Amino acid sequence: MLPAMTIWNEHPTRVALVSDIHYCEAEDRIGRHYRQAPAMLDAVVRQARDLGARAIIELGDLKDLNDPPDRARSAAQVERIEAILHSAGVPVLHVLGNHDVDCFTKEEFLSLVRQPAGAPAGAGAFALDLVGRRWIVLDANFRPDGTPLTEGHENWTDPTIPPSQIEWLAGELSRGGGLALILVHQSLDADPPDPFAVRNAADVRRAIEAVGRPALVLQGHRHEPAVRRIGSALYYTVAGLVDGSTGEPSWALLELSGDEARIRGFGEAPDAVFSAHASN
Repeated sequence: MLPAMTIWNEHPTRVALVSDIHYCEAEDRIGRHYRQAPAMLDAVVRQARDLGARAIIELGDLKDLNDPPDRARSAAQVERIEAILHSAGVPVLHVLGNHDVDCFTKEEFLSLVRQPAGAPAGAGAFALDLVGRRWIVLDANFRPDGTPLTEGHENWTDPTIPPSQIEWLAGELSRGGGLALILVHQSLDADPPDPFAVRNAADVRRAIEAVGRPALVLQGHRHEPAVRRIGSALYYTVAGLVDGSTGEPSWALLELSGDEARIRGFGEAPDAVFSAHASN
């Protein structure tokens, strides 16, 4: 474990990471506390603000389905979560999760949230300059045949990143140097038959490795936290917020300084350290 708030640079850039909020009106099940999500998130946002986070990254599954499903109520719940996230007074970057499109199209859901300035409207995959860094956002919410995951097509075990998006990712990685920052909801460090894996995760990892640039991949979806090094990339899975409690919700604080990254975990989230100059 890292010492509390170890700082190796006088002015590191701090970014809060939160994933799998899953807010909805449903009874607790499989360890998830759906109705408590706003209170847990409020505690995270207040703590992140106190620790100097300059941005918040929400890694997908902001919402879940109400019981019974209700689009209007879901939209109001997304608005409530958005208000909590933006109460920190810093930019909030959203990554599309499978539950975000379980009763909305991608465009409908993205119209309900406020992305940072410069993010293309309605896009699930894009690159964005934020807090002095370049962030590459991936969208794995496609079926293997290229059909977008949406209401009626939301098989959560089928996430796929289309070949055109992988080609775009390779181009983005080749245009820069130093530590690359990649965001995605579903798992890129696992392969089928793991149900949480992007179906063609191996193809995505090959594209990352082929460029030869160190990468920090931040992901969610699995709910269980994990840290895994594969080749030149570190894959950090943020623990699911909905699985925690109001006492100590799970989230992480990313500190960036040059080509080094340190992650301090809260709740069930682990600490991690990654340097672009470290050997494999």
